[in-house]
Order: sequence, then C-alpha cells, then structure tokens
Amino acid sequence: MIRKNFVKVEAAFMEKEGEAMYQIAICDDQQSSIDELVRNLNYYREKHNTDILEIPYQNPDGLLHDIERGIHFDIIFLDIEMPMINGLEVMRELAGAQVDSIIIIVSSHLQYSIEAIELKVFRYLMKGCEEEMFERYLTAALKEVDVAKEDKYTISTARKKILINCEDIIFCYKESKMSVMVTRNETTKERKALNKLLTDLQEICDYFIMVERGYIVNMHYIEKICGNEIRLRKSAQTIPIGSTYDREVKRALNEFWRKRK
Repeated sequence: MIRKNFVKVEAAFMEKEGEAMYQIAICDDQQSSIDELVRNLNYYREKHNTDILEIPYQNPDGLLHDIERGIHFDIIFLDIEMPMINGLEVMRELAGAQVDSIIIIVSSHLQYSIEAIELKVFRYLMKGCEEEMFERYLTAALKEVDVAKEDKYTISTARKKILINCEDIIFCYKESKMSVMVTRNETTKERKALNKLLTDLQEICDYFIMVERGYIVNMHYIEKICGNEIRLRKSAQTIPIGSTYDREVKRALNEFWRKRK
C-alpha cells in the first residue's frame, strides 16, 4: 500500500515537473477531513491563482515513507489523533530527520496545542474553521516558504526537491552531461548544462562567474588569483582560469568587491 502511494506521488510530481508550485501534504485518517482541506485548497488556488500540488495521506506511515524516499513537501497539514501514529509523534520524527517542511496541525481538540507549540508547529487550525482563517494561515505559511527559498537554488526531479543555499556553493564543474555543485558540506549533481546552471544561479544572486569552460566559481570564496589559477577559501581546490575568461574574471571580481565596500 505504501509503495503504491509512493508511485502515485511520483507520478504527480512527474506530471508537474518543471512548473513552479507549492507542494503540500495532507495527513488525516478521516477522508471527510481530507476532502474539506482539498476543497479549501482548491478555493485558495482559484482565488489567488496559486500553483499548488496537494498529496493526501490517510496513513502517516505513508507520509513518512515518501519523505524518507526523497519527496519534499513545503507544507504539511497534519491531524493529531490517528490510530497508528499520532501527529505529534510524526512531528518528532520529522524534526529528528531535520525535515524543514512547515507543519500546520489540523485537529478537533485544543488539548494538544501546548505540546504542538513546543514542537514548533507553525499554526494550530481547528477542524471546521472558517475559510477566512484557513486562507490567512495558508497565506502566512506560503510567505514563509517563499522567504526560505530566497537565495536558494532548487533541484526538482520527479521524486524529490533539493534546496541548496547559494552562499554555500563554493564552485561548480562539468562532469559528462552533469553539473556538479561543491558546497561546504557535500557535492550535488544535476543533469544540466553548465552554461544553463550559471544562468539559473545568476537569476538568484550576483556572485557566480564562469572562469573556464568547465568551471563556475562563487566569488565569495576567491582568496587570490595566482597567474592563471584561482585559490579558494574553505577548499584545497585550485581552479584554472581560461585565457579567454581572464580579463572578464578580473573585471567581475573588482566590481564584486567594489559593491561590497
């Protein structure tokens, strides 16, 4: 059953791949509660012209399994009283796995609110609330999602979404048909031409430059230029400067530091 649901989720992401959207999970053992949330999301989607993909779960194990498999949700609407795992325990598991989804509890009972707040729930929504309150809470959550995505590069596939803080990217290089991003903590690959990656990064921030046909460098990490090589901070790597890039690299670097004086 869990595997079947994962396939459905994967298919939904494949259908929407490449589109800008908010990915929202609904986890509630009662189908009527799921239906109510879907109606509210549909109303919000039409009123605000917002691209939302919602995935329902009646079993919290299915939600946790999909997240473990790499599915990312921006927002999770989560019931508390469920027969297998209650919503508070789900929140603990998500926190332990460092999942950064925004959690909105949807419950018929107020007695769990203090514990939910201690677990850093974003909002506590009573079932059957007015549409105005639902709209207000969802708007606030979407704004939080937007802020979290600022200065972040997104890799979206059919199975998952990866957010990378642009400031953490030290340099990028070409490896066959892949672009490889080297960050402070890890290395991430994406099937994309290096020139296209540079364009996408420069749409987010102004500190990436191509220094050789196969290399992009974050100018924050340039320690010094020695001849035709760049020495990087926080990395033992030296990056070659292509002869046709030399003048533009020095010009861009001077401009970069001039703006930050």
